[in-house]
Amino acid sequence: MNNRLRVLGLFGQSWGGVGMPILIKIRYENGSQEMREFSPEIWRDDSQWIAGLLILDRAVSRIELDSLVQSADADRQNNDEPRRIEREDFDLKKPGVVVDLMQKVRESRRSQGEGSEP
Repeated sequence: MNNRLRVLGLFGQSWGGVGMPILIKIRYENGSQEMREFSPEIWRDDSQWIAGLLILDRAVSRIELDSLVQSADADRQNNDEPRRIEREDFDLKKPGVVVDLMQKVRESRRSQGEGSEP
């Protein structure tokens, strides 16, 4: 059994000025995980910034902030450490053949025999 303790520094900022609970999911290298919740009182000394330490007995592989999406978070891109890259799909194909309206009119005049183009 490894008796070494790990100390992790946590720093946070509240952009809205409203103290919300902080919900953290800690994933360990051995595959286990746990949830920790810090009450809104953590913001009582400073409503803008917090700093704290987590003292753990196992090696951490990932920390997720608000993994259950329970808080009012305007930017969820910064909720994972190490940072998770979100996949965004987009299609490079054209949604259909784009036909110019003037081209349609010209073709209909040709088929009706209304003369040649100027």
